Amino acid sequence: MGWYATEFSGLAVNPPDVEGLLAWQFLKYNCSRWPAGRTTLRLRSVAYFEMAISKMKSVDSSNSIETPMNPNPEHLVWIKPGTFTMGSPIIEVDRLLNEGPPTQVKLSQGFWMSKFETNQTEYQSVIGTNPSYDKGDGNLPVEMVSWDDAINYCRKLAERERAVGLPAGYEYRLPTEAEWEYACRAGTTTRFGYGEDSGYAQLGDYAWYFSNSGNTTHPVGVKKPNAWGLYDMHGNVWEWCLDWYGDYLGGSMTDLRGSHAASNRVFRGGSWGGNGRGCRSAFRVGSWPGNRGNGIGFRSVLAPGR
Repeated sequence: MGWYATEFSGLAVNPPDVEGLLAWQFLKYNCSRWPAGRTTLRLRSVAYFEMAISKMKSVDSSNSIETPMNPNPEHLVWIKPGTFTMGSPIIEVDRLLNEGPPTQVKLSQGFWMSKFETNQTEYQSVIGTNPSYDKGDGNLPVEMVSWDDAINYCRKLAERERAVGLPAGYEYRLPTEAEWEYACRAGTTTRFGYGEDSGYAQLGDYAWYFSNSGNTTHPVGVKKPNAWGLYDMHGNVWEWCLDWYGDYLGGSMTDLRGSHAASNRVFRGGSWGGNGRGCRSAFRVGSWPGNRGNGIGFRSVLAPGR
């Protein structure tokens, strides 16, 4: 990589590349801990560092990471690139018209997604305030946040992480609507990420919704995860997505983004106050970006900047 040290302040990698991100991953989770308020990071050993870089780097023909080391195994899941059908077929039970026509979407780049909806402790540690209606447990999902609030959280989180070595060019952001549904489905084509469940008999094992929530939010990560290790993709709180809300076009698309001529953003996943229909993988809602409600939250992804 051209530089090695046993002690230094921060980490700047320019241009952002595979080795740069791997270096940050190594430093963040394989170096000795540093005291609060300090940015000095210490390598355990140059030899171990070189070995880790060699072991972690797995690059395909397009120079993208196939199976990168997870920078935060407790909170992030690697979502590999792939292709899926976005939306629902016309025969799906409780389908709505805005879920079609089904569109084949290729995601050309993988990303890390938070295992959990952003909780109140995390939000307050970054923003300094907790706007949520239901409080009392820091592991409750943050709610009463607008789309702009969620964007601001991601921006400030990235600023904080760059201070301890996140390479320039990588960012925390909201998932696109396509990324969100791809991750929610976790390789399935059924109504839910765990199966068809046409009568909603199993939904309570995976989601907090009107029938079992007691009209309130619940701590994140309590229900069963989907096959990719993501919790609360169905229910608890709605999750803002990055895109503007728009109609599907059908056919095949790569790295689908929403409409460029719209006034509403998208949220997904259902909530504690909604019915089972709204928890389905394909269910989608367009909403004013300034909307704040005690059923609306978000989760972030970590990826190269767009």
